[in-house]
Amino acid sequence: MLAPARGEASPHEPMADYARKLAAFIALLKTELGVEIQVTGIANEPQGFTPAQVAECVRALRTELNARGCQTVGIIAPESASANGSGLQMIKAIKADPVAWAALRGIATHSYNMAAAPEFAESIAGTGKEYWQTEAGDNGHEEPADVDRATETAARFVNSIFPACDCDDGDDQSVWLSD
Repeated sequence: MLAPARGEASPHEPMADYARKLAAFIALLKTELGVEIQVTGIANEPQGFTPAQVAECVRALRTELNARGCQTVGIIAPESASANGSGLQMIKAIKADPVAWAALRGIATHSYNMAAAPEFAESIAGTGKEYWQTEAGDNGHEEPADVDRATETAARFVNSIFPACDCDDGDDQSVWLSD
């Protein structure tokens, strides 16, 4: 589930209350509608959250999901708009909190302005965490049957999941970003 598209600002309520609401919604989907969420984020593009708030939310959300019988729901974060410095700081804050890091299934970013970067892959190397790219685009208006735009977006995606490929030296080896 893509976490709430609530804008980039952090929640007005304490992070524990926000996590409780998100977990309650996920549990409601399961019990009332039979929809089982496999993975959720904490917020869509949480640029207004501080790194500490992101770590706190991951930690609180895991607790709240577990309390509602949703232990199998994975958490990915931060889902920042780009693989840039602010997203990396959020990941570092999660990693610095052992409880939050243990609660995290994987890191996640979008690819609009900056695609996946080696620093992000390095932040999870050897940890067993996954790297999700949950959105990609070219920031333009999409028209049906626009083959050029579709090709460009597909190229962004491929470039993002295979950033270790050095195409200039004739070596076409690639590296997958999941451990």
